[in-house]
Amino acid sequence: MAEYYCLGIKGAGMSTLACILHDLGHTVVGYDDHAGRKYTQAGLEARGIEVFYDSDHPLHPGAIVTHSKALRDDHPEIVRARAAGLEFAEYNQVLGQLTGQFHTIAVSGAHGKTTTTSLIAHIIDAVSGCNYFIGDGTGHAAPGNDVFVIEADEFNRHFLAFHPELAVITNIELDHVECYDGLGDYMAAFEQFGNKAQMVVACGDDDNVRAVDFKVPVLYFGFGEANDVVARNVVLSGNGTSFDCFIGGEFFGAFEMPVAGAHMALDALAAIAACHYRGLAAADIAAHMATYVTAKRRFKESFFGSVVSIDDTRTTRPNCA
Repeated sequence: MAEYYCLGIKGAGMSTLACILHDLGHTVVGYDDHAGRKYTQAGLEARGIEVFYDSDHPLHPGAIVTHSKALRDDHPEIVRARAAGLEFAEYNQVLGQLTGQFHTIAVSGAHGKTTTTSLIAHIIDAVSGCNYFIGDGTGHAAPGNDVFVIEADEFNRHFLAFHPELAVITNIELDHVECYDGLGDYMAAFEQFGNKAQMVVACGDDDNVRAVDFKVPVLYFGFGEANDVVARNVVLSGNGTSFDCFIGGEFFGAFEMPVAGAHMALDALAAIAACHYRGLAAADIAAHMATYVTAKRRFKESFFGSVVSIDDTRTTRPNCA
């Protein structure tokens, strides 16, 4: 086992990575510029991961340093670690190494990554146990689990460091224009990501997804009848979303989830296809989909008298720490 020194450890992605590394038996300590309370601290504190806020502590020889991109190369702690001769590993490279150790389901797309990842993890973890890395700052691992469900962010092509067995693509819509030279370049990255996997699950209702040249088998999901995994009889209500799922033209099962929206039905179809790929029974998928609670900072309702406040934001890209 290794020792990791995580700089910017309170970032949503970095805190999740630190928790997973700790769960897998590695020694983890961290540094952060901000001593104030952050919601990401809960997992660190539960694991007893020590966090420093100054440069007075000793650096351990042999520790591997990984850091948030929010910290510049001239940050005092980065300079100090380099002067001490410590090994540095890029954040996404550390994640990539982890994905190669398990049967990894990597979820990417312009929208819906966090919800789809958390839904897949929720179902598989309830049925058989799994490791997971979710962009809302949630992560867990156990050495005995053989499945790793990870949110794979395309920012700065980070997801190309991953080694998925199954690649899930929720949609493709140009984003991160600071990292990509137009839609063609963006789509090419998704093509490379998908072709790294043994199989792809992708939204077939999305024209950009359909235009990607995948070299591996693809299971398309959506509302259109040309897809392999199709939702019919969709009902949206104040209590959530329900629909019948057909795979290969055959009825697979009836599903409901306590969150509303047609986009949620698409996320659910992606999760069903991924869980079906893992061999889960329709009854097990349906039972645990019905108990799903939305990811952190996703459509959270708060009530102040007659006023309803909806929080549907995130503060940090999941995989850029």
